[in-house]
Amino acid sequence: MRNHAATLFASVHVLAVLAVAPAHAQSVHVVDVAAGAGSDFTSIGTALQAAADGDAIVVRSGSYAEFVVLGARTVTLTADADAHVTVKGLVVADLAASRSVTVRGLASLPSVFGPSDTLLIEDCAGRVWIEDCVIGGGSGIATGRARVLDSTAVALSGCTFTPGPLSFAFPVDVSLDLVNSDTALFDCQVGGIEGLSSIFGNTPARPAVRVADDRAVFTGCAIDGGPGAFGANDPSGCQNGGAGGAGIVVTGGPSTRVFLFDSSVEGGAGGSAFPGCSSGADGVAVQQAPGTSVFVPPGQAPRLHVESPLRSGDLFAFELTGTPGAATYLDLGFAPGAPQLARSVFTGAVVVGGPTLLVPFVPLPASGLLDESVVQGTLLLPPGLGHLPLFVQPVLVDPVLGLAVGTPSALLLVDASL
Repeated sequence: MRNHAATLFASVHVLAVLAVAPAHAQSVHVVDVAAGAGSDFTSIGTALQAAADGDAIVVRSGSYAEFVVLGARTVTLTADADAHVTVKGLVVADLAASRSVTVRGLASLPSVFGPSDTLLIEDCAGRVWIEDCVIGGGSGIATGRARVLDSTAVALSGCTFTPGPLSFAFPVDVSLDLVNSDTALFDCQVGGIEGLSSIFGNTPARPAVRVADDRAVFTGCAIDGGPGAFGANDPSGCQNGGAGGAGIVVTGGPSTRVFLFDSSVEGGAGGSAFPGCSSGADGVAVQQAPGTSVFVPPGQAPRLHVESPLRSGDLFAFELTGTPGAATYLDLGFAPGAPQLARSVFTGAVVVGGPTLLVPFVPLPASGLLDESVVQGTLLLPPGLGHLPLFVQPVLVDPVLGLAVGTPSALLLVDASL
């Protein structure tokens, strides 16, 4: 396995040399709400204001009572290794075509009396990458939701969307809304919004995802409509359980195209009935409007997850799963890319950008799992770089599909002293 590891890590250093070309400050800012040793700021917003184009921000554990707004410059915002970071909202807006934003490891939870957008990506011509984030988690007063609006290159990887129950104060009609954008989702879990039960009648459950005039590629995702409300003891008579929400609502016109690769979609379960009444109907998996397109290619997508940020010289920790025995390659780049879909060449969406290298890797063993116990190596930050953002996506040679593109992962390589 050493030859494969040597090829991978040598390729990273080749990319690092290429990465020196862009002129940016290469600084890393450390945020710690507790103002611990070695930190530069106590708030994420202050760090973003101080950051130059191309900088990275590493956030230590803590609850940050702030709305994080990005889009003015290229930046990487990531929770530190094993850190638990919560914020009150995450917005990426008006990102220019020449710029990119990468966010990893944050939990964006709705404020009790705040707006319901726990993630909003809007009017972005540049590339947006969100990974390992928890979005939503409603309190019953404010229900969290996520929206991607009018944006050309959005990748969501390993994210969990948990809106919680429908809110009386801030009702929303869908957990994840994708409108007039190009969006690729990998290994994400999206739950719909549970219906509300009261003696005055049930409020219907809401769908998990709505796709409108959007090209959306789901790879390895699990999508479930909201569960229906339970029947109540209505003084005027029997109240049945509420209907479950749809898994995905596909609407708009011919520009709406949905690809479901190695993904499960289920409607929400109907609500249970008050004794002596009827249960609610289950929601449909896909509610599709005429003129729209939904494709379900066969096969299994590979999944990659790397630990980040990585200190220079530390062991490269990763997990790669896929079809046992399949040949694998890693597509390496140092920037997010616009989702590329070519069903005649490969299945899935390629989202790695910048100068890229396709590196042969280790064939998957009989277990279908590779990690650092099999392929070991360290990454060193080349001289002259303050940090190195690296984007890695697995490509599997499937005997049926040909090339299958799977779940990517973003790695931030930083100095050992950080």
